[in-house]
Amino acid sequence: MKKIELNVNEVNRIGQVPNKFFGHFLEYMHDCIDPGLWAQLLKARSFENINSLSEATFFPWEKFGMNIICELDKDRTYAPMYSVHIVNNADDEAGIKQRDIWINKGEQYRGYVWAYCDKKVNLFIKVYNDNILYKNSFDLLPGKWQKVEFDFYNDYPSAVVSLCFYTTEKSEIWLDQASLMPKCARDGIWNDVMFKVKELSPAMMRFPGGCVADCYFWEDGIGDRDLRPCTVNKHWGGIENNNFGTDEYVKLCRETGAEPLICVNFGSSTPQDAANWVEYCNGDDKTKYGKMRAENGHREPYGIKYWEIGNEAFGNWEIGHCSADEYIKKYLLFAKEMRKKDPGIFLMACGGDGGSLEQSWNETVLSRGKGYIDALSMHFYAPLVETLKVDDKQMYYAVVSAAEKFNRVIKLTCDSMEKTRLKVPIAVTEWNCNYGDMDNSDREQSLESAISNSCSINMFLRNINVLNMCIISDLINGWAGGIIRSNNGKALKTLSYELLKLYLEAEIEWILDSKYECDKFETFKTGNLEAMKNIQYVDILSCLNKCGELVVFAVNRSLNESYLLEMPNKKIKFFEYIWADDIHTKNIMDNEYNIERVRVAGSGDGISLLPHSIYKINFV
Repeated sequence: MKKIELNVNEVNRIGQVPNKFFGHFLEYMHDCIDPGLWAQLLKARSFENINSLSEATFFPWEKFGMNIICELDKDRTYAPMYSVHIVNNADDEAGIKQRDIWINKGEQYRGYVWAYCDKKVNLFIKVYNDNILYKNSFDLLPGKWQKVEFDFYNDYPSAVVSLCFYTTEKSEIWLDQASLMPKCARDGIWNDVMFKVKELSPAMMRFPGGCVADCYFWEDGIGDRDLRPCTVNKHWGGIENNNFGTDEYVKLCRETGAEPLICVNFGSSTPQDAANWVEYCNGDDKTKYGKMRAENGHREPYGIKYWEIGNEAFGNWEIGHCSADEYIKKYLLFAKEMRKKDPGIFLMACGGDGGSLEQSWNETVLSRGKGYIDALSMHFYAPLVETLKVDDKQMYYAVVSAAEKFNRVIKLTCDSMEKTRLKVPIAVTEWNCNYGDMDNSDREQSLESAISNSCSINMFLRNINVLNMCIISDLINGWAGGIIRSNNGKALKTLSYELLKLYLEAEIEWILDSKYECDKFETFKTGNLEAMKNIQYVDILSCLNKCGELVVFAVNRSLNESYLLEMPNKKIKFFEYIWADDIHTKNIMDNEYNIERVRVAGSGDGISLLPHSIYKINFV
């Protein structure tokens, strides 16, 4: 077994790690927020959806009955934009139902629907599969919208059920804004999801995107949830009910101890709208939008410090994408209006493509943003192979070397700051291992990706003097990289989740200078990663924790070789590692701990690093 001698200079400290460094990201992307975070069991709870032709529909609700008319109605609604109008033309059961709702054994559920009728009628509500879990009827009084509430306890085995609203006589009713949630949900959030988010102790929480930020209108997500409009997600598709908006987001941040970071709509909104959002969050209750916040139950200002103006505006996939020249002109208009509302906010400008070594975007933005840019945000994703077929070994070594590419981009961005004489922190507001939208392998959840992400974290921390945050994407579902996988109220920790906990629990305070030599390898061009040479098989980060103890993170990138890591004059207190036989291994819902972190008491001054493994080693 080959040896690596690690020499650490505990006096030469590279930099101190900020308290608000490791962050997370929530976006209205597919199933990230609804239903990954938000515990609403009903799809299209407002009876509003769109089909493949962008036509309005109430799918997945289905009408049932022998002689029934069921259609969307714009004229009589409880909330914008539609209600569902049901005409029962027979003295028989007829109405609307939704199938495939997952119900857990031993849980209490609460539901409701808003209903209207012109003539008195009985509305029936039933929850059933082979068994009837709940059934009741309610008298509807004519001429006004009524909230019909119901609750039930499920004593049957966990299973899918159907929920239906119906009448049993000739009648005409309108329904709007239905809901069904588990009673155990914490402020609308799945209990198990909340528990696992709090376990991560998130330092930062970014919202509402991401790409969707540039088509998100914040006023759609405030006030009474039953009166919020449904909106089309113009980037990711589908309909959003806007149940989780600014106030819910801030409440989650307060509950989990995270610092809020809001990315405003640069692509399809206005500087004034962004300024209004700042006022809603930070203005006192005598301002127009601060008063609105107070009326929504939050008199004291939120005091949100961090604001990002736009997302990936350089990319042709982004709504409102533009040239660097167009971006900085518009950015300055946003920044000036937003600072009128709160001069103390911290503003982040959109940096160039983190997957490219090209720096013209950054140079243009930095050269003209002095006084209005507090940080430059950047995103790092690799290998983005999409449908490209790549040899497994080639893919592995390229992916676990991605941090070397990211490091080059950071160094070049720092050079651009020197050139333009505007030195501000780099805010990494999105990063993760990402094989591309067209790749369906879910390798983002594998040991291979965790190894890559560990090398990226090591690289970010070695650049601590120029970075002020690193926010992994996404926190929950959304795409294959979501580090918590949420389904029907059960939350799964992926390997990258376990990896982040490994770093967080180390309580790193100082990054140290360290030197070592080991074998090197080279990679081939793969996706957005260029061919690279002289990559060390073992990547090592040395730090001091808050107690002044030496902590070393060692990532063995070799597929086959073990290495003996030795440190003269130091003894191992204990170590933890993440490893599996197969680099494609991942945790799954039926076997969450397919790979577990293993903790071992230490002895001696050396440790054998298994192939394709991640270690945290505490020394005394």
